[in-house]
Amino acid sequence: MDSYPATPHVVVGTGRIARHFAGRSGLRLLDRPGDPPPIVEILWWHEQREHDEAHRWLRRIVERAARRSDRALELPGPPG
Repeated sequence: MDSYPATPHVVVGTGRIARHFAGRSGLRLLDRPGDPPPIVEILWWHEQREHDEAHRWLRRIVERAARRSDRALELPGPPG
């Protein structure tokens, strides 16, 4: 995704958010017409920042969040 204003359209497409907002503002839940490609997030930094303490901290935070996200995908969703 190359555009911040497009974010709500992507987020609303997720089941968790869509169920929360279903019935509000004319939002309808529809089956998707196929399997969209996965969204891949990449963290880049300049080699000069490899040992920068703030960058190292941020990379650790992002890595932990990615691991939690991966584990969450393995868990069954809530019933209903």
